[in-house]
Amino acid sequence: MFLGPQLYGTLARIEVDPAAQARALARGEAILAQGAVSHNHFVFSDAAIAVSLRASNWSEVERYCLSLEAYARPEPFPWADFIVARGRALSRAGQGETTAQLVAQLQRLRSIAASSSGSLYLADIDAALERLGAS
Repeated sequence: MFLGPQLYGTLARIEVDPAAQARALARGEAILAQGAVSHNHFVFSDAAIAVSLRASNWSEVERYCLSLEAYARPEPFPWADFIVARGRALSRAGQGETTAQLVAQLQRLRSIAASSSGSLYLADIDAALERLGAS
């Protein structure tokens, strides 16, 4: 499938109903499991992590991070590394961690996003840094 998982990930990202989000994510994952063009894994995982972060579903954040890591392992890809690192850092912040190491990680991720086309990622990182008193 060329776009299916991307579309389901995007649908989950814009959907407000948690049940509809879960259905969209399940459909996207099912297509990925059957085999899909590579870009679907990155876009879908990015959306699934974002949806899980918004829902404070920390175990799902980690599950999607692990899935993307496993997919990208044979051919490392900087965007995948960024998506995973961002997901995990925001999860840690969302769970109440306030360490200097986490602040430094978020600042590094912010710098990466700001220096690339990653402006989509700045709002969540900036919000986490503000909550940590490091904006």
